[in-house]
Amino acid sequence: MGKKRKRKPNRNRKLVRLDAVVQARLASLAKAAKYRGYGKHKLNSYDFGGEPKAHRWIAHEGEAVSLCDHTAVRQQAVAQRLLEQAFLHGTVSRQTAKGGGWPSIAWAVVDEECVVEARCDSGGNGEYHGYPLQSGDPMKDKVMRRWRERERGIQDD
Repeated sequence: MGKKRKRKPNRNRKLVRLDAVVQARLASLAKAAKYRGYGKHKLNSYDFGGEPKAHRWIAHEGEAVSLCDHTAVRQQAVAQRLLEQAFLHGTVSRQTAKGGGWPSIAWAVVDEECVVEARCDSGGNGEYHGYPLQSGDPMKDKVMRRWRERERGIQDD
């Protein structure tokens, strides 16, 4: 049996640059974005629907998977609200998904310390699935900083 390969965070991920035009576009996209649970990251399906697959994936692939079950996001409505907030906070990637102009990644903060990452599914149709970032991921601090800055700004409005 070979060595387990630890995945390195993708250093090409960058937050979108915010200006009034981008913020207006993100506010519009927030209303249309949809969160779809992905069984690969679930030990329990809660109300996301579908069969949880994480236990089979771990057994098959033999490496750790970042499971949503370790966060407070256990309902579809909570995941959907976090996705919308990611757009409103501007914690989305500069890169867009192929085929639709949607940000390829959106990040949200859960319980002030956990950052979750949602990836746009293939086809660029505005459907996302997500998982928590690993503790050493350099995006975590960047997202937390932007999220807190935007929280202050949103509360002041």
